[in-house]
Amino acid sequence: MIDASQVWQFLEDHADELALSNRELLQERDRLRKSAQAARRRTAADLQAALDFPTGRHGAYPSSEWTTGMGDWLPFETGLPPNASRREWSRWAERASDGVTTLAVDGSQIYPSGDWSVPIAAVRVGMFENPHRGKGDYRKSTSLKPLLPYDLLASAPDDAALQDAVNERRHRLEIQTLIDWMESRAGEPGRRIAIFDGSLVVSFATSLRPGYVESVLDLMEASEKTQTPVVGYVDSSRARDLSQMYSWLDSGSTTDLNDGVLLPQSEWLQRTPAFVCARAKGLENYERRGRQSDVHFVYLRSSRDALPARLEFPGWILESGRLEQVVDSIRAEIVAQGGGYPYAMETADAVAVLTSRDRDRFRDIFRRFTERHFSASSPLRSRRSRPKSESKQGRR
Repeated sequence: MIDASQVWQFLEDHADELALSNRELLQERDRLRKSAQAARRRTAADLQAALDFPTGRHGAYPSSEWTTGMGDWLPFETGLPPNASRREWSRWAERASDGVTTLAVDGSQIYPSGDWSVPIAAVRVGMFENPHRGKGDYRKSTSLKPLLPYDLLASAPDDAALQDAVNERRHRLEIQTLIDWMESRAGEPGRRIAIFDGSLVVSFATSLRPGYVESVLDLMEASEKTQTPVVGYVDSSRARDLSQMYSWLDSGSTTDLNDGVLLPQSEWLQRTPAFVCARAKGLENYERRGRQSDVHFVYLRSSRDALPARLEFPGWILESGRLEQVVDSIRAEIVAQGGGYPYAMETADAVAVLTSRDRDRFRDIFRRFTERHFSASSPLRSRRSRPKSESKQGRR
């Protein structure tokens, strides 16, 4: 158990340092907000030139939505009164969702256990498809994919790499589920939107695991080919693309301030204009597929009292004039959930989650399978090492 008094005393001992950090962050925020005000007096073409468009990597570029004199947030007109009731918001969401089928996916995983002598793992993806045609008219499903020891060991020399390999398989399965759905519905009447729980800019894996990048590029290509908008939803993003852009415009420098802190407060469900992501690290391998691999983003005030969410999407959505329609669909999902997170994503998460009981059952099935098919001396025979987890429980 955490000793609350020790934590409190530590914070008291470092109160001056924390206060200094807070002042520095406030000063940096003020500097970048002044830079943003100055930038809004310039044209998009002028800003792009200053940002070395299209090869510069200074955080972001203004998109075609940029107009001189615009604010940080775009107006959002619903026709509802300021004190609209929950019922009135629900009716607005129903209108915004009418004729739109949304698909959200999320995943979970079982990592290889140190209790077993061979690495065995699994990933599961949950899918929630909602055509918004009436109560109960939706589809939930899951897909479980076990990962064999040979597959894992071929790309993972140690325990940390094993977990990375499992995470990559989960990522790929989530994206392939979205692609399969897009292709299976291509040409059907009606509008569709695919929602991906995560970023389309996989900066953490560009060089270490290129499979992440390939999956995202496949997703964006399928989106344009099938004309199915896809949105990467990042809750309370810590990205710094806007901050980096305004810092470069101000002094040619970089910054550690994230975009959510930079942006001033706004009304619920307002969004920023769209920007083109031009991050210094993470987009190195995106350019080889041409303009369809351009990642655009907006920030959306998904919660009244939290940092804004970040919505990432391929550039063709903006160019086709469908962006506001797509954002309205995300807004409707947030209203349906009650505010803060899209309903479809929460439902997909609930479908996909693997509990401790699920993990125990999976490992028990594997144990019984190896006992039936392999001799006791076989390397593939599933054996438990010393039951560390049970020993821990005995000391608690």
